[in-house]
Amino acid sequence: MKKLEFYPIGNRVLVEKPKLKEVKTSSGIYMPESTEKSKEHLTVSKIVALGDDLKSDNLKIGTKVKFTNPHELTHEGKEYYLIHESNIQLVFD
Repeated sequence: MKKLEFYPIGNRVLVEKPKLKEVKTSSGIYMPESTEKSKEHLTVSKIVALGDDLKSDNLKIGTKVKFTNPHELTHEGKEYYLIHESNIQLVFD
């Protein structure tokens, strides 16, 4: 990954904004992107940058996390979510 030219401050974490996936039902029907089930995966992503005042030692660049209440931002055509550490619900190994 290209080195970022910007970083979050404080207790914030920057993650890649995941792309919407098509959801296929058990009967083979593809659901539209607007359904809640297809958006469910949008709250899981990998950390790309860390703020300088995080409390948890479990958060590292490349770690996959589940989160709530992201703030969307775009830089040079790439989309990211900026989230507070307190909005991280799960950390995946």
